[in-house]
Amino acid sequence: MKLNRINKSLALAVTSTFIAALADVSVPAASAAPDCTTKVGVETCTGKLSNGASYTFKMPEKFRGTMFFWEHGFRSTYPIPALGVKVPTGIEEVTPITNSAGKDVTREMLASGYAVAAYDGTVQGLRGWNNTYRVEMMKELIDLAVAKYGTKIEHKVLYGSSQAGSIMTPFVEKYPNYVDAVGIMAGTTPSIADSLQSACDAMYIMSVFFDPTIKGCAAFGTKGVAGHMASAAELGKVVTLLLKWKENLGAPGLEYPAALKPYGIPQRSALLLTGLLIGIPTKSAHMDGISTSAVIPE
Repeated sequence: MKLNRINKSLALAVTSTFIAALADVSVPAASAAPDCTTKVGVETCTGKLSNGASYTFKMPEKFRGTMFFWEHGFRSTYPIPALGVKVPTGIEEVTPITNSAGKDVTREMLASGYAVAAYDGTVQGLRGWNNTYRVEMMKELIDLAVAKYGTKIEHKVLYGSSQAGSIMTPFVEKYPNYVDAVGIMAGTTPSIADSLQSACDAMYIMSVFFDPTIKGCAAFGTKGVAGHMASAAELGKVVTLLLKWKENLGAPGLEYPAALKPYGIPQRSALLLTGLLIGIPTKSAHMDGISTSAVIPE
């Protein structure tokens, strides 16, 4: 009897401690129902995910049953004035967009009877390579759409570009039956670390052949604004080279290493080599090492 009373007292103490601990756990707030308005035959809904990220749905009046969920690419947390990079405000993309022209296909998709959805990918006010977070954010976005429209949605399509490749792959591995189709446009590999390593390799090769001041990934790694600005400075050096090659097609001879300078090897030859070494299949009308013209005789 005494042992039984001790066990009951111990169980009560453990239970009380567990309940007290739960009181200190921070649980994400549940997503509120979206605010919706209808205009010209399209219902537009906006709301917040449980972590505060913004999302939007666009549902045409003549919905044909398929809803597209867009996963956008990399967005910087901080501005990069030298590269013209600004910090996004809210949702920039709802469907595939042409950055040079600033046009997307939202109107055309809605007119064809497709619904569209997107979110801004922000995690606690930060962006960057937040791939792991965005897997669950996309799941929440889909859940909210299903809660809103129910069986009206017959088919779900998950698609995106660039960084989306490293989000969508783990998404479909973890939730294989959540969507009916997946599409990627110019997506990164599932491991951003591998993609960044290729970029680091490219910067190193560029420091050998084109600009010895390039430190590349050796200058990266510092957290916060200081690290961001150091990274931006290195990227700015690469952009400067790309702009020069855009004008001269890489025709000037290599200046570095010094031992190669007397041979007049075109810079574009080293650029082609850079692409091949890091696994980029370089092929174009003026940089493939094969096509010739009056401007490119070799």
